[in-house]
Amino acid sequence: MPSSDYSDELSTLRKNISTLNEIYDEHQIKELFVEAVRLGSIELAHQLINHDKKNSRFLKFERDPFSKGDSIQEMLLKVEKLEELDSKIQRLNINSDEMELKQLMTEAVELGSLERLKAIHRIKPEIKLAEIEVEKQGKKLNLLFCTGTNPSPELTSFLIENDVPISVHADATQKKPSYFIDSLINNN
Repeated sequence: MPSSDYSDELSTLRKNISTLNEIYDEHQIKELFVEAVRLGSIELAHQLINHDKKNSRFLKFERDPFSKGDSIQEMLLKVEKLEELDSKIQRLNINSDEMELKQLMTEAVELGSLERLKAIHRIKPEIKLAEIEVEKQGKKLNLLFCTGTNPSPELTSFLIENDVPISVHADATQKKPSYFIDSLINNN
């Protein structure tokens, strides 16, 4: 993504990976891998897997404690989706179709990336965020349904600035509030 914070995080991660040698621990490599996934870098995620494969060590785990239960395959799939979304965002401009922009915003929400949601929204700020729908458990929900009981202050102010009501709405299928995939949002 274009933001300088994002670029800084990516170059820090790249530097940390380059300093890995034959002696590293499980915690360290898993943390770097999860960071690569969070930043949406399939290249760095694969680099870590290949580095670890040479030593036949730690990235063979079925479930990663840092990823809230996602398997490696699920994490890599998410990374690939984030990269696809990034390349679509780079091709957008002021003349882009509103339906396409809304679709990409939906993808950003579903992938839990506030930064990407903002990047798309900057192209056409007149798009009403409250109209964005995402699918959760097979149900179409409005963006405000997906903000969770405790969205991050950054997300909250972004939604307020864009006239998205911030009230907690129960998802009828769950009898509890739906959420805007908070794992990434709260880390931003």
